[in-house]
Amino acid sequence: MKLLTERTEIATAMNFGKYPVLTLNMEDHDGFEDTTYCIGCNVRVAFDTKNHGQLHTEGHIYLEGGKVCISNNAVCIHSDFGYSDVMEMAKWANTPMLHAGQEVVVVFDWPTERGCVVRMMKVGERIDPHCMTVTTLEDID
Repeated sequence: MKLLTERTEIATAMNFGKYPVLTLNMEDHDGFEDTTYCIGCNVRVAFDTKNHGQLHTEGHIYLEGGKVCISNNAVCIHSDFGYSDVMEMAKWANTPMLHAGQEVVVVFDWPTERGCVVRMMKVGERIDPHCMTVTTLEDID
């Protein structure tokens, strides 16, 4: 596990655009009583297709049973396009875009304690946009 602890090390990793920065709220259990489940920020995950080139799926980072993962939001296709579609696209436009094998900074946040842990992780090589868990994040040694 690669933890970042020094001020300059954390600032360098988070502020120069080299790594996507993800946050995981360790106190947000999304209504579940099981405190081993926590939810974090929204992210997009890129994947390649044979017929349409590179696409992406939208979801969020979450922790379940000690494993850090990226979810996949459900998709509904409809025939009309309007205001709500544009606003939804705007909401996702600037979320971090993750790619297979990419290193990321994950901030594990305990807001009521005003404490956090900054950890370097890597996006898994396997990305499956058809699963509820698109990919997992792996530790870097």
